[in-house]
Amino acid sequence: MGNSKYSTGDIPYQFEYRENDYVYSIDKFRIRIPLKWGTLRYRDKSGNEKSLTDDRVISGVSDILCRGGYKSFVEPSKGRYLACWSSCFDFPCFLFLHRFHPFHSVEDYYSVIIEFNPNKVPDISDIHSLISCFENSLGDSFLWDELRCDFAFDVPYPINVIRVLSRKASSSYLGTYYFGSRGGSGYLRIYDKRKEMLYHYDTDIERDVTRIEFERHLSQPFVFDIPYRIGNLYGHEVLRYVPMDQWCAALRTFDSRTAKKIKENCLIKIPFNPDVFSDLHSRLLDQLGLDTLSIRDTVRQQNKDREEELKNMAYDLDIISSEINRWAKDPDLL
Repeated sequence: MGNSKYSTGDIPYQFEYRENDYVYSIDKFRIRIPLKWGTLRYRDKSGNEKSLTDDRVISGVSDILCRGGYKSFVEPSKGRYLACWSSCFDFPCFLFLHRFHPFHSVEDYYSVIIEFNPNKVPDISDIHSLISCFENSLGDSFLWDELRCDFAFDVPYPINVIRVLSRKASSSYLGTYYFGSRGGSGYLRIYDKRKEMLYHYDTDIERDVTRIEFERHLSQPFVFDIPYRIGNLYGHEVLRYVPMDQWCAALRTFDSRTAKKIKENCLIKIPFNPDVFSDLHSRLLDQLGLDTLSIRDTVRQQNKDREEELKNMAYDLDIISSEINRWAKDPDLL
């Protein structure tokens, strides 16, 4: 029975894949839309182009939102962002304006950042409409880039039996375990989802669920850490009380043969298929109308094509060099 202090409910999922009691989902998605092009250029009465300023760009973004049918209420800036729009949407989404100054440029560059949680957006077409608003205004200049995508894997076990054998730097804070470098692809968080629902939403889901959450930044690939749960520890029951972030260090106190036996006989691999995340990601891009290549994908493909072209040129040069050497040794060949 649930605690009378809390309402009963379930974890909100809107964009997920279920496999028995295991649930895969995308928990955060953030994209960048550059705004450097002519849409935000301003001219004076004589027709001369005026330089971009923060206020003019904020006004330009507000105009784009107004043309899209949104109320343009600019909120105070948050952290590194110049401005924020969120109250103008009737669905959970944040829109930020970001400015940066590349060392190679005399101008500031501006971008719109759109961030949302697919699990909390009832109708993903609302986000599609917002993105289309900028696509229609920017026209052929519209480009996008993926900044961050969080992949969540919910397992029906209490957090005290979950383990990962990760070589990444590890730490913990208030019951959440962290593995990897913050801001880097593959950064891993593991926490008690039931406890989080009680604390943030006053909702008791009335069962144990542990969330295993991976961050991916700038579409950089990474290797997923495989989750395990503790089984029968036989004569090593003390390991059950070693915190998750210290488990690998504890295993190193055993000789290699014993540590290997503990891994093979005492840990049960949780059914986990990272390919499901790729399918969810592709489905999300399709529903957002972002099934074309992002900026980063385009540059990556261009670099790959250029690399292949240079390889072919080097091969041709080797053939020419060989022929020249052969002719130099035997002038009669000319």
